[in-house]
Amino acid sequence: MLGCCGAPADWAGRQDLMENSIQRLRDAWTEMGKPVFILACSSCCSIFEKYLPEIAFISLWEIFERYGLPETAPNGKNHILNVHDACSTRHNQNIQESLRNITAKLGYEIQELKYSKEKTKCCGYGGLVYFANREQANDFVKDRINESDQDFLVYCAMCKDLFVEGGKRTYHILDLIFGENLEETARKKMPNLSERHANRAQLKKKLLRELWNEAPDTELTPMENLIIPAELWRIMDERYILLEDIEKVIKHAQESGERFFNPEDSSFLANQRIADVTYWVRYIEKDGSIEVITVYSHRMEVKKE
Repeated sequence: MLGCCGAPADWAGRQDLMENSIQRLRDAWTEMGKPVFILACSSCCSIFEKYLPEIAFISLWEIFERYGLPETAPNGKNHILNVHDACSTRHNQNIQESLRNITAKLGYEIQELKYSKEKTKCCGYGGLVYFANREQANDFVKDRINESDQDFLVYCAMCKDLFVEGGKRTYHILDLIFGENLEETARKKMPNLSERHANRAQLKKKLLRELWNEAPDTELTPMENLIIPAELWRIMDERYILLEDIEKVIKHAQESGERFFNPEDSSFLANQRIADVTYWVRYIEKDGSIEVITVYSHRMEVKKE
């Protein structure tokens, strides 16, 4: 099934949202005839253990260990790897051992870090530290990657993303099983916030069409003529502003005419309130293109007379 286990709500202390997520999972499990769940996410495993003990589950890594790996999986040729265990499964020995067993079957040699398994460290994402205190999260990353010169192997997507962002060559176990260019994969940077959002949307659309034969919701037509400098992409990630938000603000300004014009640099300043957030975009229209200069947002609502 496609959906969130509720871990972010649990970490944020939002028990109201957590209860909704758990009930949704419990209802879906009952409707499907109470099957065994196969989980690939370490946080999902910990949430099921904590809130849904009545639901039997098995990790994807145990499935690979039990039923075998694809014949196309490349051989590791005794490449040495350090396993960084996900903090959310530090007490789940079945997941830890199955991960190591399939890695050995792939032909890799594992050298254990000093702090592994039940003593593993956090990558900096768990508990939403990455969002609440970015400097602290960066310190967690630096501390961990300085423990070894060997490449890291992880089984959590966020662990991989943060370690690679910190400059550490890191593989997710699925990279070793299905990857083609492993040298490139070890250094591949994580997608930005807008790319993650777009990837999830594309997956949902694909499943709706191909698995459930349903038509996706009305889509926002992308603005092909939008120019966003690299530094602004970084700022957007820091401020949690999506490309989709920027496009909505600009389209609203163009259609409604509600925007400020600065004659000194011929730029426009527009805003729109989306849900509980007001977004501001400063941009220039030139030669058929729209160049975004800066973006920001706030929770205040701008009242119009």
